[in-house]
Amino acid sequence: MDLMMIFHLADPLISLLLLPVISFIICSLLICGLQWYQFKSVDAISEEIINLEFAGETK
Repeated sequence: MDLMMIFHLADPLISLLLLPVISFIICSLLICGLQWYQFKSVDAISEEIINLEFAGETK
């Protein structure tokens, strides 16, 4: 019974400690995913510009 009381009292503390950790992990993954997507689109745009420059030079 005492062990159950300890778990019952510790449950809000554990959830309060885990909430920032979980939200930090989710935000980090989201930011990394957005940066990866942004870098991929920048690479695609720069390749397109390079191809246009080569096309302009050959004319």
